[in-house]
Parts: sequence; structure tokens; C-alpha cells
Amino acid sequence: ALREITEKAARVLQTARVGVWLLDESGTRLRCVEQYEHELGAHGAGPELELEHYPAYFAALETRRTIAASDAIHDPRTNEFRTNYLEPFGIAAVLHAPIRFGGRLVGVVCHEHVGRSRHWRIDEQNFAGSVADFVDSAMETSERRRAEDELRSEEHTPELQ
Repeated sequence: ALREITEKAARVLQTARVGVWLLDESGTRLRCVEQYEHELGAHGAGPELELEHYPAYFAALETRRTIAASDAIHDPRTNEFRTNYLEPFGIAAVLHAPIRFGGRLVGVVCHEHVGRSRHWRIDEQNFAGSVADFVDSAMETSERRRAEDELRSEEHTPELQ
């Protein structure tokens, strides 16, 4: 589901990359579990980021529906990524939407624009928020199926006497 979501989001917003990043169980690291490279038509995973190195960014994720940074290198919410992520990948603008599962922050969907700065329209911001909602729904569906499978396997496992 994540592969399909990232491909469609990249096509709709015409961004170079769309990634789904999830927090680890401790809530201290964000790991890219799915990244779609639009120009290459390729899927992969990406790096991990430690929360302690990006306090302004994570604070913004906790309080916003989206982070629309037209100039990501100079935006105070995203400039912490300048030297180790934005500049090496040529990312000029980002549109990030937090993923919430059970009411808590569990990750973020990142739309990355390469080249020049880009103004994110309100409809694009709303779309990014909807993409994060789709990811949340996919996670809920997966969790429900996993729980159902566990119940089924317990029902079919004979009790030891």
C-alpha cells in the first residue's frame, strides 16, 4: 500500500520524492521505510534521523497538520536538515504531513521538491494531509489483519494438556 500511495502522491504533486518515515518504538528515531523516486520510478528505503538533532522540526510535527516549507534550507522548521539531507539531495522545498495512529505521532509523509524553491498551495497542503491519513488507514488495516490472524491461529492451535 505504501508503494502505491507514494507513487500517486509524487505524480499528483509533481515532486522528485515522496517518502514515508516512521518513528521507532522509543520515539527517538525516524526511519524512512518507503521512498519513491519519481524520475527513476524506483522504490527503496532511506536513512534514519535521530529526534535529538532536529528539535524544531519534531516540535512542528507535533503541532501542525502540514509543514509547508517553500524554502526548506532557510525555514526554521526544516533548516536543521540543511547540511546532512537537504543540500546533498538538492532539496529546495518540502511538504511534510504527520502520520498519527491512535492519536499519537508515529511518522511523517515527506514530499520533496528538487531544484528551486516552491510555494505550496493550500490544496497541495490539504492533499499532503490526506496522504498521511491514507497511510494511517493502511497501518490500521494492517494492524487489524495481524490481530485477526493471531486470533485465528490461536483458535486453531490445540491446547496442551
